[in-house]
Amino acid sequence: MNRTKASFAFLLILSLCFSAHAESTVASLIDAAEKLAFETDNVTITGKADFSLNGKRFKTAEINYIQDGFNSIWQEKLLTPREGKADLESGFTVIQNETAIHAIEVLEPYYLNYISASEQNTLLRRTAHSDLLLSLAKAVSAQFEPWFSTILKSTKNADGSEDHLFELRDGEAPALLHPLIHYCMNFAGKRLFGFDDDDLEAQALRNAELPTETRQILKQTASLALSDTSVRWHMDAAGRLTEMQGYLSVKLTRYSGKQQTFGIEFQLKLSDYGSSSAKPLQDIILMTDEERKALENQIRREKENELRELILKTCQDAGYTPYENEIIEKDQDAADLWVETKEGRIYITVNENHQIDYFRLAHSSWFNTHEPVEGLDDAEKQKILAFLNQIHPENPVADLKGYCQFKHDDNWLVELIGVDQNGQESSDTFLTVRLQPNWRIEYYTCIGMANDL
Repeated sequence: MNRTKASFAFLLILSLCFSAHAESTVASLIDAAEKLAFETDNVTITGKADFSLNGKRFKTAEINYIQDGFNSIWQEKLLTPREGKADLESGFTVIQNETAIHAIEVLEPYYLNYISASEQNTLLRRTAHSDLLLSLAKAVSAQFEPWFSTILKSTKNADGSEDHLFELRDGEAPALLHPLIHYCMNFAGKRLFGFDDDDLEAQALRNAELPTETRQILKQTASLALSDTSVRWHMDAAGRLTEMQGYLSVKLTRYSGKQQTFGIEFQLKLSDYGSSSAKPLQDIILMTDEERKALENQIRREKENELRELILKTCQDAGYTPYENEIIEKDQDAADLWVETKEGRIYITVNENHQIDYFRLAHSSWFNTHEPVEGLDDAEKQKILAFLNQIHPENPVADLKGYCQFKHDDNWLVELIGVDQNGQESSDTFLTVRLQPNWRIEYYTCIGMANDL
């Protein structure tokens, strides 16, 4: 987790690498960035960045970092958007005291985890690889310095400080800059995740199943091109960076051929050069055993209450009247939970994200018939779609296709299959709905069980 600071530090280096002003060469600014990243041993950095794909935010990171010699504190809060819900919050605090590195997770604030032993008194660790990256940046800056000077606006202030604005539009960057940026990105990926693509073929990267957008971008980008970009920064009279803000837009081409636009909108502040203080580990107040146990119990109760509210609401939306005082129990009958309702027992499976993947009335009606579904009006369809898209908003169902129906006396039941936004039938969304005499959803699954019917 200590490696995560590479993401913000390299954002800083990348911006400075592609900047120039009237009284200095690009190479001299790269030297200043190098000094900040690899030689500054006392500074405070705060910042925020929004990351997006095709204009849709997928992650927000907020940081507070203090470097104080061989002591440092790195606090990061990560926010992940969720449809119809507040952002999911995660993150950590990493504390380095001399040679020992410990971490505290946002999700488990009562645990102090020992990470590793390491000595580092600068923002980034200098290696042969980082030296190669800087050498390449300097070579490119020397080659294109006349071009850099045409896209940069600089102002020297009365107090000796300077303000700079770097603006670039799509198609203006020299072609050689794009692979250099790609190289920077791969280097950051190696620092962040220990990822090294030198042993992997493009086909392996194309087919890899990766859990997050960040890893997909780092591992599955075949090529990229710097697009619309605007970065402002302020240097104090001593030539030190104190503030930076702006946005970067990069066009990505995946190994699969898919094209996307990756965006970063960010702001950074650097302060307290030479006077920043990171508290030693023994001065950081940790929880007592009693406080830790109380917090664990509080978190467990909150999760139980959230789960209870989710299940009871889902039962109500599906046409049932749950008993309010009925405790949701664990069950071994092909489901994780069950709840008693006026209409009968409901079996439910909830995934790790607190979403319902399986829902079944204990005495649900099953029928062996392939009679086509007829007479299902649009109001009924919209009611069912609203139920489905509330449960799993990240995989919206656009339409329903009739599978079969059963009519006898005043009973009318239908089996339906979901259709996605591309018009493709999805066998993973399957449900049985009783339309008459009393509307209710008797069976629902989104985990592929329809293939077994």
